[in-house]
Amino acid sequence: MTQEEGQEPPGVDVANDEFDHANGRPTKQEQIKIEGELRPYFDNGFPAYFTANKLGYDIKTVLRYFNKWQQEILDPENSDFLKRAKEQKERAVIYLDNEINSLITSKKEVEEIIEAAKRAGNFNLYEKLSRLKLKIIDSIGKFVSEKLNLVNAATSDVLLELNKMEEKKDGH
Repeated sequence: MTQEEGQEPPGVDVANDEFDHANGRPTKQEQIKIEGELRPYFDNGFPAYFTANKLGYDIKTVLRYFNKWQQEILDPENSDFLKRAKEQKERAVIYLDNEINSLITSKKEVEEIIEAAKRAGNFNLYEKLSRLKLKIIDSIGKFVSEKLNLVNAATSDVLLELNKMEEKKDGH
């Protein structure tokens, strides 16, 4: 099960675990456990300093893991990077779809209230809600535009393949 974006992973009390953290480098078993505890924080974008304080690890330990994972992400030849890039794009498209759907639902609700205000002769409310409706329509347009830009953008694997094709063409 994955953490929802922006939601803090549950804290881990390392002070009471089975490992002795005062003796320098952790064992392989400890490293695996540490990676498992730190990775959700890294994946959700929490800063190393916050993560170190939250979990009770030395900031240098957390930075070592975070920097390693960051380098893996930045290496475009890494298949993990390509997979992550595609997954991130898919998550972003799903997020935008959900926001668009939510805004459309809100627009329909506002339209119903506008009609009720018009029938009741409450033109002050009618005017305010009409402006709100226009803002919602504008937001829908922005999200749709963002989504189209994202969907139409080439993923890293496609760009790498295009670069390779270009290099072959220039080499011949």
